[in-house]
Amino acid sequence: MDGIDRSHSPEFIEFKQDGSFALSLVKGDYLGFYELTGSILKLSSESGGRFNADWSLTILPNQIILKGLDDGYKVTEMYFSIIDKVPDFDDFEERVLGTWQIYKTRDNGDVKHVATTFMQIDAKSYRIEVDGQMVENGASVINTRHHKVVFESDDVMWEAWFYGKELRLTNPKNGFQYDLRRVD
Repeated sequence: MDGIDRSHSPEFIEFKQDGSFALSLVKGDYLGFYELTGSILKLSSESGGRFNADWSLTILPNQIILKGLDDGYKVTEMYFSIIDKVPDFDDFEERVLGTWQIYKTRDNGDVKHVATTFMQIDAKSYRIEVDGQMVENGASVINTRHHKVVFESDDVMWEAWFYGKELRLTNPKNGFQYDLRRVD
């Protein structure tokens, strides 16, 4: 928190005995190194920001508290609760895989209904067909932890979420959205 209590989507940090740590943030996963001297924890990672700074560490029975020591973080405290294991995110991938009908697009408030357009999402690839003709295909990566899908054609991490049984894919860079219904 930075003077005000703030809640974030889950962030997971794992400290390993070899002096490294693994970090899972909404924007991606990172690896880094740490050094613990007394109660001072020095983090160094490619994520930059608060995970590349010095912290005062307090260890409680089921929680650790990090209090910022560097400029810009002196009023920041981060609270991490101990968990046995990172939750299983496979359910998200299972729900995304399959054949979907793209029935609507949204672009800056402009809604268009689309006819006979289908998208097949497999574990490592996708394809889009219009009127039975393939118009786009390529590799895809499903980021289960962060609920994002990356399509090779634009290398954008599309936000994927469910509205009931329907799938929504939103481009975070421009707000363009596909509304999809499951076919299979």
